[in-house]
Amino acid sequence: CELDFFFTIPILLAFFWNKPPCWRQATLELDLFCEVFFILELCLQFFVGFYDKQGRFQDKLTVIALNYVKGMFLFDLCTSCPISWLEFLVIHSSEACLSG
Repeated sequence: CELDFFFTIPILLAFFWNKPPCWRQATLELDLFCEVFFILELCLQFFVGFYDKQGRFQDKLTVIALNYVKGMFLFDLCTSCPISWLEFLVIHSSEACLSG
């Protein structure tokens, strides 16, 4: 999925920047799938144990959740923003897109 974004975003920005607002990109379904995958991965991180600074494996859910929220949660939340889902909803619900 990350490779998809790595290759498609530069191509879309370089060659398709002037398409009409309701233009539907060819990779939309793959982007939707990837975003669902990233959101599921974000949720699953609350259940993945880790090794603390003393080298002990932590597997209590409260300790895992607290460690994740203090660590990478904000970054994961920001990078998992479902932009393609918003694009999909706008294209399928906009009067301008439906009529033209």
